[in-house]
Amino acid sequence: MSFTITNIVSRRYIIYPLTKCKRRYSCTYNIKRYMNEEGERKISLHTAPIFDVEDVMNKEKLLYVIKNIQIVDLKEKNILNNISNLLKKYINEYTIEEIYTIIHIFCKLKFTKYSLYNNFIKIIMNKKPKIDSRMLTQILIDLHKLSSLDINVLTFFTQYYIKKETDQFSLFDLSMILYIFNKYNYNHIETVDSICKTISQYFLPYIDQDKGVLTTILLSISTLNLNYQFYLDVMKKHVYKKYEHFEVKYLCNILYSILLRLVNTLHKDDILNIMLNDITYILLNNINKLKNEELKQLHISLYYLKDMKEEKYEEARKIIEKKNIKDTVTTSKIQQQIAKLFKEIGLNVEKEFLIGPYVLDFALKKKKICIEVNGFTHYYNFNGKINAKTTLKYYILNKLKWKVLTIEYMDWKNKSKEDKIKYLETNVLEKIM
Repeated sequence: MSFTITNIVSRRYIIYPLTKCKRRYSCTYNIKRYMNEEGERKISLHTAPIFDVEDVMNKEKLLYVIKNIQIVDLKEKNILNNISNLLKKYINEYTIEEIYTIIHIFCKLKFTKYSLYNNFIKIIMNKKPKIDSRMLTQILIDLHKLSSLDINVLTFFTQYYIKKETDQFSLFDLSMILYIFNKYNYNHIETVDSICKTISQYFLPYIDQDKGVLTTILLSISTLNLNYQFYLDVMKKHVYKKYEHFEVKYLCNILYSILLRLVNTLHKDDILNIMLNDITYILLNNINKLKNEELKQLHISLYYLKDMKEEKYEEARKIIEKKNIKDTVTTSKIQQQIAKLFKEIGLNVEKEFLIGPYVLDFALKKKKICIEVNGFTHYYNFNGKINAKTTLKYYILNKLKWKVLTIEYMDWKNKSKEDKIKYLETNVLEKIM
């Protein structure tokens, strides 16, 4: 049975045939909301009984509905919630292709339903179906966009589908896997190494054909602080002195990848410093083309290059700072707890204090001391070390003569209030006196 869907807002509908037919469900139906508003006709001119939608909406019809709501870009949450609830009725019947279709369409509609996605993930983890590499990558991307991907799920996909199968993925898919790893601090050395070897073996000659893919790879492995030699080889062969082939947004990503390497790599090649200065110069000449995130990356670069004796980039920094760069500031529960405890112990701090290109969690401005809360997103997953971005931040703060004190999530969690106060007294108060 095919449907023309006018409005679906509840679990009960007026369903009436558009054409006459002998069999009950062998014709086309129109589904309309059962209206109770005064002055509005309750049923259509076609007199027909009211059915519960579950009586007529089987799995195939639900999938048909989902494909059609994507076409009309329907984003009304009540409707999507109802469809989602109906989908759960057949949760154990979907193929991996159908699961992919549902997740992908809901992602395009920006509809988040954690319970539904968790059920789909459980099915995949239990059944371990064969998944096409393109489909697998897209599922990871969509789950990430829907905030439904966590470390346990990523570990499952990595161990079962990615680690030993990297040669089955396209260059684009490999770049997206690295992007996902980057977002989750997933520094799984064996898998990233396998990805880089696959790229070197099969894709290196034309890795620069898609500059977006190339810069995603470079930035991701720099953020993960892995495969330095591979990074350096690609930079020398496909980026150095070829800057005119890159859009400024890609040059900004390359610039930031260089900063992460210079701060986090013990043995640095001089060519990275040369490229850093080359790209910074190009971006300063194209500053009006840069968007917010790109300005932030350039801003960080200028502070990295800041020389206390020679203020070469002072005017450039002032120009950027006048552009009112927007920072996305999120206050964690730990920060809120710490702020309350600071008040209790009589420590007067400024919250979310802006210094240079960074926003500090807490600051004692006169003493030039900052107190940074290192939540779990500041650490790599496999070695417990602070990640490259946080290391870069602390490097620049030290360069600006700020003392950095840290409150570590691993040390903070599961403590009683009394123990947390003692922790602050030992790790903060004693160090600022």
